[in-house]
Amino acid sequence: MSSAFTASTLRSLIVDQLDAASWFAEACDSALSGHRRRVLERLSRCGDPDAGFVWLRCDPCGVDRVLSTTCKTRVLCPRCGGRRMSSTAVHLVERVLPDAPLRQWVVTFPQPLPRLLGWRPELLQRVLADLARVLESDLRRRTGVQSGKIGMVSFVQNFTSDLRCFVHIHAVLVDGVFAEADGALRFVEAPVPRQSDLQRVAEALAARVARSFA
Repeated sequence: MSSAFTASTLRSLIVDQLDAASWFAEACDSALSGHRRRVLERLSRCGDPDAGFVWLRCDPCGVDRVLSTTCKTRVLCPRCGGRRMSSTAVHLVERVLPDAPLRQWVVTFPQPLPRLLGWRPELLQRVLADLARVLESDLRRRTGVQSGKIGMVSFVQNFTSDLRCFVHIHAVLVDGVFAEADGALRFVEAPVPRQSDLQRVAEALAARVARSFA
C-alpha cells in the first residue's frame, strides 16, 4: 500500500468521522483537546488543493503543475510523518550522533499505562526523564565511570500499525559514557549488557515510574 493511498484513505476517514468521534469522546468525559482536534482537522486537509496550493511552471517546456500544501503533522499523517522521519534520520546521522557505538532501547508499558501516557503528556515527560536517569546509572555502573555523561536521543511512538493507542519509547544511546580526563573529553565504551543488566534496568525504571504515578 503506497503512502499516498494510505494518506488519502486516512484523510477520508477523518473527514467522515471527526464530528462523531468528538461527540463520542465528550460522551465518555474525555473530550478531544483543542490541539488534538486542530491536528486532525489539518490532517483532513493534507494534500487537498482547496486548502492551499502552489502553481509551478517550467517556462522552457511549458509544463504547469499544481502542488498541494501539506499538513506537516507528526503523529498520524503517513506522508508528512514519513518525510519528517527521513529528514530527522539524516540530521541525526550527519550532525548529532558521534562516531561511537550506539544501542537502541525499546521501552513498552503494560496497559493501561500506554493509553494514559497518550492523554497525559506531563506524565510522559516524567517517564522520559526517569528513563534517562536509569540508563545513565546503568552505563556508569557498567563502565565503572561514576561521573560519566551519556548521549541519548528518544522518540515516542504513539500507535501500533493498526492505529491503536500504544505509547512506547525508542531511545538511541551512545553505548558508553563521556568523561573528562586531563582537560580532554574521552569516551569509555560499555560492555555488552547481560540479561541481569536488562533486568536491573527494567526493575529500576518500573520503581521510578510507580513513584511518578503515585
